[in-house]
Amino acid sequence: MLPQVGKRMLPAFTNRGIELAKVTSLASILTVHELMYQGRLLSSTYYRPLEILTVVALIYFILIYPGSYLSARLERRLRARD
Repeated sequence: MLPQVGKRMLPAFTNRGIELAKVTSLASILTVHELMYQGRLLSSTYYRPLEILTVVALIYFILIYPGSYLSARLERRLRARD
């Protein structure tokens, strides 16, 4: 019964894992709020908000996308087995 439950719960677990990575600190120093704060601080200092906030978005994307991609591949792989 456990393998069947694991397959059904995998999407919920991976979504929770990604959500947890978004709202908790990553490596104890990088959080969404910290990235945005630093981005706003730099954009107000250098008056280049578009470039700075684009870099902040790219950093955030690099941190979150691999987990999303791997979970989607794992879900497809398990779905193909059934």
